[in-house]
Amino acid sequence: MTSRVVDDYRSSSILRAEPFDRAIARFWAVYIDDKLLALIWALRSEKEAAKVTELAGQFRKVLGFLEEPFAECGKGKGFFGGDAVGYLDIALGSWLGWIRALEKDKSIKILDAEELPRLAEWAKRFLAEESVKGLVPEADEYLKLYAAAVAS
Repeated sequence: MTSRVVDDYRSSSILRAEPFDRAIARFWAVYIDDKLLALIWALRSEKEAAKVTELAGQFRKVLGFLEEPFAECGKGKGFFGGDAVGYLDIALGSWLGWIRALEKDKSIKILDAEELPRLAEWAKRFLAEESVKGLVPEADEYLKLYAAAVAS
């Protein structure tokens, strides 16, 4: 559905005009949704410390595959969309709240600046972006939401 809406509004600035660039962005958005959701749910329910550490490593590996596309899609600029927040920024940025919640709750580091320098810096820029401020709740809000969902 998202791709249909984006196609209908060609003047939208969240996807580049070039068809190849649009296809690449859509590919990575599907990758993000497919991989991150499974890892988030696996980490949320895991209690064993060794398994949490292993899953955090898998999470960093999955995110690591986005380091190079970040540079390519963003053309060396601050966002996947270049100078401004774009489609992939929104696709990955929508998971940042859960990532921060997991880091806090499980005492792990997923967006590690040493292992994922581009993405760690991107996350800071994304969350500080004026158009994004206030839209990604703090980690505690996600933890409360999860606790309420499990309790019901």
